[in-house]
Amino acid sequence: METIQRMTMLAVVLVAMAAFVQHNFHHHRADDRLEQLTYKMLLNEQKIQDLAAHRAAETEQRLQQLEAQRKQQIEQRLQQLEPKSEKPTDNFKVVYLMVEFPHEQLDRFCLAKNIYHEARGESLLGQYAVAQVTLNRVKHSRWPNDICHVVMQPRQFSWTNRADQKWTHPNDSDWRRAQDIAAEVLDRGARVRGLESALFYHTDWVNPNWRSQNYEIAQIDTHIFYAGDRKL
Repeated sequence: METIQRMTMLAVVLVAMAAFVQHNFHHHRADDRLEQLTYKMLLNEQKIQDLAAHRAAETEQRLQQLEAQRKQQIEQRLQQLEPKSEKPTDNFKVVYLMVEFPHEQLDRFCLAKNIYHEARGESLLGQYAVAQVTLNRVKHSRWPNDICHVVMQPRQFSWTNRADQKWTHPNDSDWRRAQDIAAEVLDRGARVRGLESALFYHTDWVNPNWRSQNYEIAQIDTHIFYAGDRKL
């Protein structure tokens, strides 16, 4: 009888030990599966980050290519629009400083409008010259320090005296040309060599009273350009 009791107790112990071993075995397998799943998630996350970085680099490269193409197209359009008879002197010609002029999007519009209303119909050099005077004034302490305020300042550029012209958007080849020139001036630093100090100009069919107070630099097309009584 005692032997049977001992064997029964031994069997109970063995069953308990087997259950414990089986429980631990499944527990460790669960831990292993969890570890493998975590590793796979981390690996996938790294792949996603690498892919995102690669896509971002490709996008940046494509944007740079598109910007270069845009600038090339603008140059080509300006060359096509340039009058064949235009022969700027060596002292007054468009040069590129390859620097961007700080500006807002609205300033780009105001500069193009000033070129359009003040110099459309003039040569390419003459239109760049008007843009040059505009930027020279922005840098000068006598005028506001942003393009739109310089252009829209009362009694400076005659076209702004008409309220119906100020914020209109023309739709012709002269307007598109003015926009291209404004882009070249602001984005690539296109300037007229020889007009670095020009602050004033007038057409050759008028005789303003201020002309004697300023130094005459040159005449380009129908505009006569002057340096002010103060240097930039």
